[in-house]
Amino acid sequence: MALYRRGDSPHWQYDFTVKGRRFRGSTETDRRSDAEIVEAKLKHDAIMGLVTGQKARFTLDQAFGWYYEQHGAHLPGADTIYRTGQRLLRIIGKDFQLHLLSNSVVARYIAKRRGGNSEGHLCYR
Repeated sequence: MALYRRGDSPHWQYDFTVKGRRFRGSTETDRRSDAEIVEAKLKHDAIMGLVTGQKARFTLDQAFGWYYEQHGAHLPGADTIYRTGQRLLRIIGKDFQLHLLSNSVVARYIAKRRGGNSEGHLCYR
């Protein structure tokens, strides 16, 4: 693993190469154990993307969880962000694959919100 700290940042940095392509950046954490997990996930995604040509696929639940933990929870409106995220998960579905997101999915979400009926999941096919 190529984890290190720069003098100007408390966060661990990663730097690795997969099939001749260099990946580097911040893990956005100051805990080495968390940085190792982040680096392993990034390396896995890089390997899978380069081998299969596919990008990593995330569910709405995974994406919102990551966003909230890393950013949203630290903002003044954290409670509102959390409630909005929970509503998205409830209406769209926590297992919704983000690579399927389209204008029609967003339009159906808006229509469902305007109709006041937020029970159940939307059908996307």
